[in-house]
Amino acid sequence: MAIISDTRAMPRVLFAALLFFAIPFWIFLAAPRLKRLPTDFRYEADIFSIDHFFGKEKERCLGPQISKTWVTYEVAKSQKTADDLGLSIPFDLRAVATIIMK
Repeated sequence: MAIISDTRAMPRVLFAALLFFAIPFWIFLAAPRLKRLPTDFRYEADIFSIDHFFGKEKERCLGPQISKTWVTYEVAKSQKTADDLGLSIPFDLRAVATIIMK
């Protein structure tokens, strides 16, 4: 006695069974492993940009200025538990030159 008598329904039943097992596998096993950070994770970037800085003395924007930013992401131990990791994100922003707009 066949459980599925219509052969056209077989691909849909197999797809549903695949989803039934694949979704919990993804939620509980695969995704948590992908979200882990290695304990020695470090990322550095030098960013070159044109920014409009605000001058406190003149109380207005100083116009476009070329700036260079150094930023890094580092793993830092969390204060909560020994298993938790946090990110430390120090950065340094330097104005290099002012662009003269005519």
